[in-house]
Amino acid sequence: MTSPRRAYLLGFVLLGVSLSFVGPAMTHLRHQVGVDLGGGGAIVAGQSLGYIVTSLAVARRYDHGHGHRTLVQAAAVVALVVIAIDAASALWQLVAAFAVVGAGAAATDVGGNTLIAWSEPRERIGPSLNLLHLCFGIGAIAAPLLVSASLDATDGLVPLAAALGAGALVLALLLARSRQPRPRHEDAHHVPVAPEVRRRILRPVQAFFFVYVGAEATMAVWVTTWAEDLDLGPERAAALVTAIFWAGFTLGRLAAVVATHRISVGRVLVAACALSTVLAASLLAADRLELVAWVGTGLVGFALGPQFATMFAVADGAIGLDGATTSQIIAASGLGSLTIPWLTGQLLEAGGTGRLPAVVLAGAAASTVAALVVVRRARVMPSTTARVAA
Repeated sequence: MTSPRRAYLLGFVLLGVSLSFVGPAMTHLRHQVGVDLGGGGAIVAGQSLGYIVTSLAVARRYDHGHGHRTLVQAAAVVALVVIAIDAASALWQLVAAFAVVGAGAAATDVGGNTLIAWSEPRERIGPSLNLLHLCFGIGAIAAPLLVSASLDATDGLVPLAAALGAGALVLALLLARSRQPRPRHEDAHHVPVAPEVRRRILRPVQAFFFVYVGAEATMAVWVTTWAEDLDLGPERAAALVTAIFWAGFTLGRLAAVVATHRISVGRVLVAACALSTVLAASLLAADRLELVAWVGTGLVGFALGPQFATMFAVADGAIGLDGATTSQIIAASGLGSLTIPWLTGQLLEAGGTGRLPAVVLAGAAASTVAALVVVRRARVMPSTTARVAA
């Protein structure tokens, strides 16, 4: 049996595509069923609702040792549902289908973060989590390009479904040859964290993921629509702006893989949060200048990229990850991706897409505050100081 690491990385490439294709496909989907921007927000809300519910329900499968089977099932379900999305003729059908996409994504998200933390030595968890989420970014970069190619080829999403199905098959083959890591609570050397200490760290961690993922999802979902309204030139220019955002996002995660080998995860996290706040403010101040739209979008992505995985590493260093803990974190992030992009859709409908940078700025500032609280509380825990804040 081999290490499952490659399979987990592939699973997160597929996750990146699964969670990100809704944004690039949004205009096509709205025209397909005849709805406005508010209806597009309902589609995103459906995906997020499926994500939240499943993230809370799936933890037991991982804690009871059914992780690899769950990952394969989730990837296969998403590929099949994209075919249903392509055939949808009403808004409620799209909302229901994207709820299933969200469910499959949540199962992969909870599982990948938990299983890689269990399978890696503790000193490698920070870089490994960032590498895992780097692979998510690769999938997210591919999503607008796959959607664009799929629409050009068939004026639909069936080719995208075929690509996801092929990925699910390769994932199944890799996991069939891989050993499944044991749950951490089965380790004889595992020392559980006191419940009150766990709550003191977990609550601001959940607050961070709520606002951070809300800002990230808002940018991911609405950046294509925002760029379309800027009239940047060629027909597919908006899709290219989206790809630039995800390219910056991915480069940020690549930089974090290197940085967390040399610098504590706590310092990397706070620096990334502060940088994203400054860059989002710059994007807002530039007031829709084309050059800033092209360059600034990528830089905002670069600053946002490291934060998800690095906060996971901070949380693991402070309280340890298991299926239940990861599930609560993923649920908080799902709630953020449910409410904030939907509210943003209503805001953009009422006041125009130019308000998008302001929403991202607010989320970046709030996540910076939450990150500072988490890192400060982790520092007063002697067992975690070296891993989180040194």
